[in-house]
Amino acid sequence: MSRNRRTHRLEVKLNCDELAVIEAAAAISHKTAKGANVARAIREAAIEAARRVLAPTAMRFTADEENNGETWWDAAEMAQQQPAAFERLRSSGAEVVLLPDDAADFIAWCAALPGWYDGPAHAPHPLHIQEADELCSLETLQAALKTGDPRVMSGTEYSTDLPTYGGHDPRNTAEVWSWDEKRVLVGTCADDLTIYSREDWLQQ
Repeated sequence: MSRNRRTHRLEVKLNCDELAVIEAAAAISHKTAKGANVARAIREAAIEAARRVLAPTAMRFTADEENNGETWWDAAEMAQQQPAAFERLRSSGAEVVLLPDDAADFIAWCAALPGWYDGPAHAPHPLHIQEADELCSLETLQAALKTGDPRVMSGTEYSTDLPTYGGHDPRNTAEVWSWDEKRVLVGTCADDLTIYSREDWLQQ
């Protein structure tokens, strides 16, 4: 890992900590009617700050095994509006990789719930957040394709030698960009890529 890469990671961590402080203030302000407009403005500023910090990097979210975060998980389960990212994380139990704008929105939603900052110093949040800097899954490959990551490009075109992640080749490879043992990454172009289970794809 290069020195520049390590420095970039450090900057992301510091800025995310600053975002946490802003979101904590927003959550407190929401408790009073007089503070509603202030809280809304703070929240919007925090989301915009997160976009500047994260772009153009996709982010990986996983449950942090060293912080069970029961208070936060209970609050997230009871939230009236749950982001699709949370629903995928809850149902898959694995990881969710989000593009920068979506990652910023998801972080802001997570941080506004009680229990987000209650963990120990080494695992302050119930979710572990890191840069999706390796093409190690369909989710990271999907994010790289959507952002035009140089690792999936050949000049100005998308590479024809994209990685796959196990399992047999799908019978129908039309519009299939990659696959793993249970799923396929499908789309007419990089902007509309979707991950389907192999069973669901056969029924398309």
